[in-house]
Amino acid sequence: MPISRPHCTEPAGGIGRKLRRMRPAAAISAAAGVLLVATWGCDRDPPSPPIEAAGSSQAAPEAGVPSPDDPRINVARKLLRDGRFDVAETALRTVLADEPESDRARFFLALSIAKQKRYGEARILYDEVAASSRTFPERRHLDHFHGWTLYYLGEPLLARAAFLRHAEAVPEEGDSAFGLGLIALELDERAEAERWLQEAIRRQQSEPALSREVAKAEARLGDLRYREDRVEEAVEHWRRCVALWPDHHEAWSKLSRGYARLDRPEDAAMATRQWEAALARIGRPLEGAGTANEFGAGP
Repeated sequence: MPISRPHCTEPAGGIGRKLRRMRPAAAISAAAGVLLVATWGCDRDPPSPPIEAAGSSQAAPEAGVPSPDDPRINVARKLLRDGRFDVAETALRTVLADEPESDRARFFLALSIAKQKRYGEARILYDEVAASSRTFPERRHLDHFHGWTLYYLGEPLLARAAFLRHAEAVPEEGDSAFGLGLIALELDERAEAERWLQEAIRRQQSEPALSREVAKAEARLGDLRYREDRVEEAVEHWRRCVALWPDHHEAWSKLSRGYARLDRPEDAAMATRQWEAALARIGRPLEGAGTANEFGAGP
């Protein structure tokens, strides 16, 4: 059964780093995301109408046939890195109009649309790329981005299957492992949640540029421990999170709650002040941000 996505409290700034790590003949970094993934923004959007220019009516080619490429795709990638998602979308639609069989352009078009939270449209495009056998350098990361789109559409089991394929195919990438941990946490599969969140940390902790991704996994391990009523351990995970990412205001909020549960009022007050400071640093007003003791959830 589809589940609704919680409100995201983490900025959607990870895609630039992920796109910078895309190499023409090798891997792109898996997101979030935030993401996409890592962190892409977690407000659930209803499915949008299909994209007419996708060119999905054509028969799939034989396996191994390269997808038509176009130098404009690399220009669109730079636009994505710069956060100009709507402009990238326009550029990629132009490429597809000229090269309707370019699954590489279709893949990045889906990404640009997903970054604008039109996940229903993005899913259609990812489905079309998945149904094709055309090759392009970033194809091995299709399951990762497809998985996050399914997650935001409230399809955790389909997202899990996509993340599993990516986590097995690209063992050096950690964001799909994080996605698997997040889904297991939402489904209250606690052993699986711990396994995959720890795996996400293991895969990413050696890279300083991925410290925020490690922080997100630490935050969710804190949520898991709190759910198990292991409050001291939860507090320790949230402390690790904010040490890596001081602007993770949700973790400061949870720290305030945890310290209050441990009868440490001075520490709880400190965490509340840090929560307010983190909100101020990222330009988010206190109004509408919940309370310091609100125990929310989200990537």
